[in-house]
Amino acid sequence: MKTGLLNFLAGLTLTKIVDKKEREELIMKYVPLVKNIVGRMALRFPDHIGKDQDPGGRTG
Repeated sequence: MKTGLLNFLAGLTLTKIVDKKEREELIMKYVPLVKNIVGRMALRFPDHIGKDQDPGGRTG
């Protein structure tokens, strides 16, 4: 992954985006990437932590 994209993603906060359509487009664009990363991370979670729950106890 290119450094420019990583810097963009690191500085991106969806709450600053006023246009709801633009916000929704960005979310939909990056959902597959986020799911992929979370799926790979889940392989390293202890067995008692489900895929829908992170180590902080949040679900979703």
